[in-house]
Amino acid sequence: MRLQEETGVTASLSEAIPGVGEQVLRVLGSVESATEAYFLIASDLIRTHPLRSTSVESDSAPTTCLRLLIPHNMLGSIIGRHGRKIKAMHASSGAQISTREHMLPNSTEHIMQLCGTSESIRRAVRDICLCFLEDDELCAGTVLFHPAAPDQPSSPVTQPTGTRPFTREIDVPSDMVGSIIGRGGTNINEMKRMSGAEIVIAKAPREGVERQTVTIVETYDAYKRARTLLYEHIEKTRRARHSRRK
Repeated sequence: MRLQEETGVTASLSEAIPGVGEQVLRVLGSVESATEAYFLIASDLIRTHPLRSTSVESDSAPTTCLRLLIPHNMLGSIIGRHGRKIKAMHASSGAQISTREHMLPNSTEHIMQLCGTSESIRRAVRDICLCFLEDDELCAGTVLFHPAAPDQPSSPVTQPTGTRPFTREIDVPSDMVGSIIGRGGTNINEMKRMSGAEIVIAKAPREGVERQTVTIVETYDAYKRARTLLYEHIEKTRRARHSRRK
């Protein structure tokens, strides 16, 4: 991959899903190499699909937008109290920075969008990378976003309904499993009671990864309730663990 050869980062691209127009590119490296990688990505996008906007640092220079995936627990570190840090990033980089309020489906990641010239995006990415470096422990237990095909159009055969049996598997960090289950199964039993779904956790992590599969079986509505309860519990546990480290 050209990106790896020119910057020294490790990069991986998510699987192409039929019907989904986007993939996730994950980059691993030093602050400088990761910053350079995103600069090259922005430069390529400007060359192939330039945008022009009066809301970024130059009215005449071609611009583009990059969307970053940010762990929920990292948002506070990047935004800062009363938004001071993110405002300072905007002022120093010239990039327009915006964050989506809601987490992406089946994950604990948010979209943070950077719009500007390739150089302004480079400066903004570097500032964000430094936040990760300072508070890297906040990333522990992040449930990564994986693109998936949207639900099929309504039909008697394929569309999940509130009453039809439905099964879905979700991966969770292995270090969260004990908390999800709770002492004597109290937490998971409460999730079952509140959602009306059957929730089964795999006994061992999947090979090669520190994640275990949670299988949720019931109606589609019950699955959605169980999924929400599960992710809320993971977020609550992560925040509690982070507070104890301080």
